[in-house]
Amino acid sequence: MEPHVLVVIPAYNRERYLCAAIESVLRQAYRAWRLVVVDDGSTDGTASVAQRYAHEDDRITVVRQANAGISAARNRGLAEGPEDAPYLAFLDSDDAWNGEVLAPFVETLERAPGLVGAHGLARAIDGEGAPVPGDTLAEQMRARRGYEGRQLVAWPLDAPTTFCVLAHDHCMVTPGACLYRRAAFEEAGGFDPALPVAEDWDLHWRMTRRGDFAFRDEIVLDWRRHDANTSSNARFFQCHVAVRRKMLADRHCTREQRAIAARAFRRLILLSAFDVPLLAARGRLGEAAGRARRAAYGLAQYAQGCLGR
Repeated sequence: MEPHVLVVIPAYNRERYLCAAIESVLRQAYRAWRLVVVDDGSTDGTASVAQRYAHEDDRITVVRQANAGISAARNRGLAEGPEDAPYLAFLDSDDAWNGEVLAPFVETLERAPGLVGAHGLARAIDGEGAPVPGDTLAEQMRARRGYEGRQLVAWPLDAPTTFCVLAHDHCMVTPGACLYRRAAFEEAGGFDPALPVAEDWDLHWRMTRRGDFAFRDEIVLDWRRHDANTSSNARFFQCHVAVRRKMLADRHCTREQRAIAARAFRRLILLSAFDVPLLAARGRLGEAAGRARRAAYGLAQYAQGCLGR
């Protein structure tokens, strides 16, 4: 029998886009899946859309809760799904899988038990589902870099995504482009509800403390860009720094991993401060002050992360 995949779609006021997400699951040739849609306190017709699909396919379950945020909704979906599913997928309600995703991912993880998951590439689409002109998202995700010792180097396409890569940058971008081994996901502790954004990056580096993600050089996800995207929030930099602070202070990391995390954090601080004198000299004082504040905030958090060890 094919191993089951538990798919979780967290949804908050996504009546407009939820159909496309669910339909992309229904189109999978790989049939051994169960889907839990978590309506996270929506005030529109999101729940009705989800219930309609649940009535037509008994593999789909709908759970409703008071609004608690995307991480809490994902974790709730996991808790409400079948406990014997060895693989997990988290598809955001405004995104959609591009083509056949589950079968090749499951095959990859079945062949290599040491992998904690697998991920591919995404392309940006607009609110109407059309490709975003000039989109370079897939190219950016493909151009991975990671640390070899003290050097930041280009990462080979045939190499997995490791802690050394994620310490530098979140090249995996979004959970919808990934499949997770459930055991590794649960050992890592799931999504952190305290992080409003960058919560997926936080999960991914915690998982790579235990193993690597296979990389599939193929577009597997249509990643929708619109005004309501949570990742467009101005708090992103603070959450980005919070993830780095956690990485630096995590006692489960090896000594080498903590050294890499510290090196990557220092690089972020330097990059934040690099243009401050030039911007000030050109009279762009507001931008210069903003960059300086970011660098100062990053430095303070870096210090606290070091103390947290």
